[in-house]
Amino acid sequence: MKHDLAANLLPLSQPIDASADRGQFCLHLILEVPDTGVPIIAGVDPANVISGTQFGADTVGCLAIGMNLAAGPVLLIGHVPFDAIARAFSQGVLSPAHKRADTPLSLKCGRSELRLYPDGRVRILGDDISIEALGRIGLKGAVVELN
Repeated sequence: MKHDLAANLLPLSQPIDASADRGQFCLHLILEVPDTGVPIIAGVDPANVISGTQFGADTVGCLAIGMNLAAGPVLLIGHVPFDAIARAFSQGVLSPAHKRADTPLSLKCGRSELRLYPDGRVRILGDDISIEALGRIGLKGAVVELN
């Protein structure tokens, strides 16, 4: 896939300068893509996002590949679909090597959290938790505590 970065960059008040401490590639969750084609990404002010390519609505929920520039903006150069990342993890291509073996894998959204512990424990945290099934729900354990 070819991209003409010069033709698609938004006007900048400062020249692009990737310094040694900031010029690293990183992944950003794409939250929304307005008509301009420049995505809104998690944790970054939309005014600080520069796009080298147009993003479509189908990229919402994917990870944008970006570079943090010295002047503060994030230059986006493309995206990685979640299915490609999941496939890489499932095939052992990627591994969370930075994660300690005894720490849980956590999925957080607002005030809710799902934690999966390496020893087999699972913890669900939230203000209101609902469990629904179209069929049977079974609860089995050595000890079952209610309230």
